[in-house]
Amino acid sequence: MDKWLRPGLKNLLQDSTYSDCRVVVGSEIFNCHKNILGVASEFFNRLFLSSFKEAATDKVDLKDVTPETFKNFLEYIYTYDPKCLDEHDNNMLMDLLECANKWLVPSLTGDGAKLLEKRAESLTSIGQLIPIFGRVYDHIMNDQLTKNISSMIRSICGASVNCDEALLLSPDAFDHFLVTIEGTLPEIDRFNLLNLYVKINGYQVNMDADNASGASEDDAKATNTDVKANEKFSINHNLSKSYVKQLIGRIDFTKMDIEEFYEGPRHSDLITHDMKIEFMYDIILNKLN
Repeated sequence: MDKWLRPGLKNLLQDSTYSDCRVVVGSEIFNCHKNILGVASEFFNRLFLSSFKEAATDKVDLKDVTPETFKNFLEYIYTYDPKCLDEHDNNMLMDLLECANKWLVPSLTGDGAKLLEKRAESLTSIGQLIPIFGRVYDHIMNDQLTKNISSMIRSICGASVNCDEALLLSPDAFDHFLVTIEGTLPEIDRFNLLNLYVKINGYQVNMDADNASGASEDDAKATNTDVKANEKFSINHNLSKSYVKQLIGRIDFTKMDIEEFYEGPRHSDLITHDMKIEFMYDIILNKLN
């Protein structure tokens, strides 16, 4: 049956004879069929059955998708052939998964996530996995897929791994990433990544008098590094004080030795003078125990 049905349904995309609705995406118009869109997508089903103008005019304007992505979306829902997804690169595949999430298309969610996970498993660089992790977490919002990709990141993350791609993550995704890599990197490296992420996002801290008076040449060097990093990544998420405090709470300073703390967190203006004293006390106490 599939041998004849899939090609026949796909031909409907090229033949507008029996189309009964138009979907406008950018400057392009797609002649579609309500029954196919409605069966595939709960979003379109509700749209066509509602009292909105789309139901009366048989015209739908979509603003949050490109013509190319919608064309590929139609090819999938007219055939339900997962093999057509193989033709797309990871960015287009994730675009389609975003559509599946927004428009409530469970079949595309399942087939797309399965393929993306298979491709992710073949990647050996954390720099390739992190952008996928970020999009899945922020836009595709598939909990199981996020969990599986997080496990892949943990499996290849180590002391010598460069996690610079994480600096481009959204605040929520970065927080989840920081939790994900706990135990895979030395704690000082997690803190340094956190510290740099906050600084390149333009977060400013009013240092208390004790912190300011303790500024050194090392602090100046760190500041220059932050400026260069900010110029390189050019992002600003307007981080809140409570968010930064949450990130700091992710770090277990007792896993550092006193030399690491002295060379790193001691110079950070994200931590108050009183907190630094407390953390150093905890580190020393932990070593004695």
